[in-house]
Amino acid sequence: MHAQYIAVAVTALTFLLYVCPLGAQESDSDRSKLLIPKGPAKTFEQHLVKTQVSKEVLEVLDTMPDPGPIILLNFVRWRPDRDPTSYMKYGLVAQREQAKEGAWQLFAGPAIHDLDEAYGFDNSWDEIAAPVYRRRASYAVANASEAYQAMIPDRVAGTYQRHLYSLVDGKQLLPASLTIQRVHDNETVLTLGKDDVIIGEFLRFKTPSGRQTYQEYGQAIAPLIKSAGGEILLSVDCELPVVSEELWDHFLMTRYPSMKAYENLFKTDEWIEASRVRRAALDASMSAPFQASSK
Repeated sequence: MHAQYIAVAVTALTFLLYVCPLGAQESDSDRSKLLIPKGPAKTFEQHLVKTQVSKEVLEVLDTMPDPGPIILLNFVRWRPDRDPTSYMKYGLVAQREQAKEGAWQLFAGPAIHDLDEAYGFDNSWDEIAAPVYRRRASYAVANASEAYQAMIPDRVAGTYQRHLYSLVDGKQLLPASLTIQRVHDNETVLTLGKDDVIIGEFLRFKTPSGRQTYQEYGQAIAPLIKSAGGEILLSVDCELPVVSEELWDHFLMTRYPSMKAYENLFKTDEWIEASRVRRAALDASMSAPFQASSK
């Protein structure tokens, strides 16, 4: 099995030379060909599909330009049984190698579990990581290092599933305080209080007018978020499904002073009324709450 790990490592590292955003000419049908199969992995090979970058993604990425900074937003489900030990061994080395090339984490932290299902959160994820890369080439160099390659078996062993998507600046749908370019220019790192909560949310819009309808929803909820002590941090475009079962159009990151603050807002008449517009705009969404790491 160790030989299998190494073979996967070599294939995955080929990708690192070409991590670039998806061009505007690519359609949803083109991107859908890059999706991984849905459902739990039953074999080792299926598990690799859930955690590694495919040959098809590599081929698409090979043709793309390198226009500027990106975030590779990563939702991770640990194994075994939500034990982060193996994954964290890999993660510490990965961050060190990325830092050598000027990359850093905008935010990384564990998920909050066991919340009321009415909030609609996806309870399957264990961690979010939002690394910022100045250039795609810097990602390639960091991940091609011998130290990084040596830790790939720990990543495979410690990951049940990943959701990895490249994010780029686009038209904001909600008035966010940050852009990826601004994060890059200021080398921003989010610092959270002990009760602060980050909510990451992927959105897919109904066609043809879902995006416009969602903007109307955004205009309604932006002042509500502010009144609850929250902040819209990012409103950016989802570009490429690097490792994903679904296509997404947009990503939002919001901060609240506590989970209780979000719960109280969720129950207000104004929020409930605005949610009707949200449902009219969206084909699907996936969100999860996270907190600052205790380490």
